[in-house]
Amino acid sequence: MLFGTDPTALQVIAYYDDVEVVNPLGSKRKKHKVGCFYYVLANLVPEKWSAVEALQLIAVAKTKDIRSYGVDFLLQPFVDEINKLSKGHRFVVNGSEQTLYGSLVAVCGDTLASNYLGGFKEGVGGAF
Repeated sequence: MLFGTDPTALQVIAYYDDVEVVNPLGSKRKKHKVGCFYYVLANLVPEKWSAVEALQLIAVAKTKDIRSYGVDFLLQPFVDEINKLSKGHRFVVNGSEQTLYGSLVAVCGDTLASNYLGGFKEGVGGAF
């Protein structure tokens, strides 16, 4: 309802992906894997969504720690801020102060990340 009634409402798209910081074919495979959470505003023109300046980092953590402790603890500050934004926040835009509202519209990721966040089997192989 928010986006249908307020064309200035901020639309937040979050993204999660795991990244190997060493050679993924080497002996240290999976040892130094980190999970990266970031967001982009969908209000930007789609051509700008993947621009480095548009991507905002939420959190980075070792994947094994994310699996051990869960994403809830790691993302709680972000969730709190999104909840505050949904009630309105004062911003200075082009020199004038105004209240903007916003909400999370999507959480994206590759297959493994999306399955993990959704609580499903992470592997892409056959699940019998």
